[in-house]
Amino acid sequence: MANPILREFPKTALLRNAGDVYEAVQEGPVSLSDRGTPRFVLMTRRDYDRSIAARDVRVSRRTADIPADEKEDLIRALQESILKDA
Repeated sequence: MANPILREFPKTALLRNAGDVYEAVQEGPVSLSDRGTPRFVLMTRRDYDRSIAARDVRVSRRTADIPADEKEDLIRALQESILKDA
């Protein structure tokens, strides 16, 4: 599960208060805003790597769009499953 945004800073804080932003990032993701609108998120490399690893990599397609080799694998797996359960 992704970490919630813990603190928000204006993007100018990177120039004026970089130390404060850096400390906040150590505690969790930080939002940087531009004129009051959230624009960027800063996080530690560790938090980033965790969020990438936790992504759902499943793909959803219409059956008509499945590539031929994947279609053959899918049909074979379904047939094996049906025969196994019979």
